[in-house]
Amino acid sequence: MKLKSIFLFTLLFTGLGSMAQSLEDRAELPESCVTITTTLSADNAFAFETDFTCQVFNYGISITNESGEAVYQTKDQTAVFDASDLPAGTYAYTLVGTTGNTVDYIHVKKEGIIVVIK
Repeated sequence: MKLKSIFLFTLLFTGLGSMAQSLEDRAELPESCVTITTTLSADNAFAFETDFTCQVFNYGISITNESGEAVYQTKDQTAVFDASDLPAGTYAYTLVGTTGNTVDYIHVKKEGIIVVIK
């Protein structure tokens, strides 16, 4: 599933500057930089949210199902994904971006699992 997710994510964001950089070349986004909702249920209105404590530029996120098909993608950091229409199960997310400033910057990534409980 991970290879499919990486392929789909790269395919979705090809041609968007630093977003097209391979995942292998990116540093891990520090845990202290972002909080991600990873268990979605009626308790949190099935809302997948990202909360950043540091600046991330060139942001992009893709969520794929167990078959590797994209169920959500955005470049908007403020977007909230409503997973209420998704069946219960496990989904993978890949977040990419750039931290730092125009002179000293790092391309970063964060990958993980989201569980939808119904």
